[in-house]
Amino acid sequence: MFAQELSTQPDKALAALGFGFALGFLYDFFKLLRLCLDNKRPAVIICDIIFLQSISVAYFCFLLCVNEGSFRLYLTAFSALGYLIHRLSFAKFSERYIISAARTARQLIQLQKQIVKGIKKHLRPKHLKKNKKNFENGLEI
Repeated sequence: MFAQELSTQPDKALAALGFGFALGFLYDFFKLLRLCLDNKRPAVIICDIIFLQSISVAYFCFLLCVNEGSFRLYLTAFSALGYLIHRLSFAKFSERYIISAARTARQLIQLQKQIVKGIKKHLRPKHLKKNKKNFENGLEI
């Protein structure tokens, strides 16, 4: 029950390596999300918590599928190695695209805010524009 066949360990190690590499993509997604939110402190904390929870759930599901739920240190080491390979190789190339995508997303968010502000401005009834002081003071028009 506790012993594994030696022939299955390399396959599981390669699966863990691929899983760690995939976790690198998940990190890139959350990095993009943080950059879109302008790295504000509450947003960073919330993104980090969600990232940690999603990695925990994903690793638990990975162990259930690959290793029938039993924890093996070599699988954790290979997952970490896969993540490290992603961060040192692929992430260097994708970082420039992540930054440009975040910049574009921020510009789209600003454009959306301006459009909504303009729509609200034009939808306000005209008699409220003339009597803005009376309306703000709570007096009847």
